[in-house]
Amino acid sequence: MTPELLVQSSIKMSCILVAALAASAALRRRSAALRHWVLAAAILCAAAVPAVEPWLPVWQVRVGAQTLAFPPRPAYEAVARISSASRPPVEQATMPGSARARDTRAARAIIFALWLGGVVFNVLMLAAGLWRLTRISASARPLDGAWAEEADAGARDAGIRRRVRVLQAEQPGLLFTWGLLHPAVVVPPGAGEWPRDRIRAVLRHELAHVRRADWLTQLLAETVCAVCWINPLFWAACRRLRRESEQAADDAVLEGGIEGGEYAMHVMDVARAFASRRESWLPAPAMLRRSDFERRIGAMLRADVNRRPVSIAARVAIGVALLAGALALASAQGLFSTFSGTVYDPLNGLLPNVRMMLTNTQTGGKYEIRSDSGGRFEFVGLPPGRYALETELPGFMALRGSVEIAGQNVQRDVTLAIGSLQETVSVWPGETTPPPRPRVATAAAPVCRPAETGGIGGNLRAPTKLVHVTPLFPPALAASGASGVVVLDATIGVDGTIRDVRARSTDQPQFEGAAIDAVRQWEFSQTLLNCVPVEVLMTVTVNFAAR
Repeated sequence: MTPELLVQSSIKMSCILVAALAASAALRRRSAALRHWVLAAAILCAAAVPAVEPWLPVWQVRVGAQTLAFPPRPAYEAVARISSASRPPVEQATMPGSARARDTRAARAIIFALWLGGVVFNVLMLAAGLWRLTRISASARPLDGAWAEEADAGARDAGIRRRVRVLQAEQPGLLFTWGLLHPAVVVPPGAGEWPRDRIRAVLRHELAHVRRADWLTQLLAETVCAVCWINPLFWAACRRLRRESEQAADDAVLEGGIEGGEYAMHVMDVARAFASRRESWLPAPAMLRRSDFERRIGAMLRADVNRRPVSIAARVAIGVALLAGALALASAQGLFSTFSGTVYDPLNGLLPNVRMMLTNTQTGGKYEIRSDSGGRFEFVGLPPGRYALETELPGFMALRGSVEIAGQNVQRDVTLAIGSLQETVSVWPGETTPPPRPRVATAAAPVCRPAETGGIGGNLRAPTKLVHVTPLFPPALAASGASGVVVLDATIGVDGTIRDVRARSTDQPQFEGAAIDAVRQWEFSQTLLNCVPVEVLMTVTVNFAAR
């Protein structure tokens, strides 16, 4: 996937997260369990967008036909001109703007490296947290007595069929739950002497995390954040997810029959014991987090808080709705269409570093890119509308066409024609016409380099004039003091001779005939494209000036 498509996916994922955060705020009077499920499902659906996007059928946001129209080759405007003087072949390394293209590629590589470095760092941090959980659990000792009895009773009441271990850690200030198949509640040193009521309250909170599979949900959310770390919406959603998870567990305790004031006192007593301890991050649900402690205590003491859990039917309905919305957004292309393809020369050689400009004819919005080292180009983030396309590459004609974006991606290859030769000749009355110069061997031309490996083309060597004949000023027109301008279109054949000479504009038919007779005798060296002789168009302007 290209960086541009990654940006598009990031925008779509952000839309899902914004909708989920907005829904969470709108559901503030509903239960924390409901808000937690909405956020968890949204994070997972957003993370699935880049994976499923390439496999989804594309749907159009608005109805309309797509057109990609370019003028036929004779109508191409010859903006790029080839100098008639001898010059070295045009190569990728000497093309103007290649340094800018290299800088762009370097910038994209740096940005990708920074993103990848962030992913590696965050994944390593997550792995370090899991390793620390493993070490803490391995060094902890099982607790029997009241802790084991309350754990078994609480698991039965919560409908948990797995055995939940209670482990006393050697490190102080830790109280968390982790594990899926073999869940464990880790408590701090000294927890064995806690009163039974506090043990029951703490275990009911932690067993609510086990029943709701909060550890797995949080672990998946943290993994998504590690990969999408550059998007702040993921961090905001994960932070809200942890907060709603703790409040949902508090609600489960209160729904189980423990009075709010009593539960709040137990939580505050545990918090006082942890007050002098530094809070450490672990990839597991923790009962005490200072950032939202006051808000949780306030919710425990309020009688009007909705504490109902989410039914299975509601979970399925919310999950299906979010998944359907995510899939629809992932396949939508009306707001984020692309126009891509490959640029070729007339011999099907790939043309790198072609400047390509796309202009929205309705809004005037402009997009400019250059084809990459393989001739590929891609405009991304194009809203629906009609666009004017223009290309620019020294030695080749500018191509001008139109592209209509109407909800789907457009792909089309582009072929650039060789630019035309420009010649200007001035003729005065009485000027004698020297005999045609014989064809002579020219100085050693630059070594022709054929298309590079991989089909890279654009290696153009312009022709050099070998034989020149000056047009004869018609005597009758010279005597009358007439003057005029003749513009001719001609073709230099693959052997360097002139053919297909025709007048584009003229002031006098006699001027036209004299100009055509002379130009037909001109001869040039071969025009080479990727070491292959090719024809090239030539425009000749003959000025007949009276003295």
